[in-house]
Amino acid sequence: MATEAAALQLDVEDSEICIELEIILPTDVAELWQRAQGLERESRRISAEAAQLSRRVVRELRESGISQRDSAEALGLSPQRIAQLEKRTA
Repeated sequence: MATEAAALQLDVEDSEICIELEIILPTDVAELWQRAQGLERESRRISAEAAQLSRRVVRELRESGISQRDSAEALGLSPQRIAQLEKRTA
């Protein structure tokens, strides 16, 4: 609609008009967005670290001779989850 209105106003073809929009966020909203993005990055980093530690715990339990079932019981996980974590450490 803006293209048509500008073309009519300038008495040119629609194809000769190029409208670029730039949305400028209010400062407080932009700051909130930046904070949210930072927290997202931090969350991904922490999640990756937690996963790495979980795999390490499973590996150490299994290397010490504790069975998959006993490891699962001790950690409050299913034997299937232990197998998944163990597979990812290989």
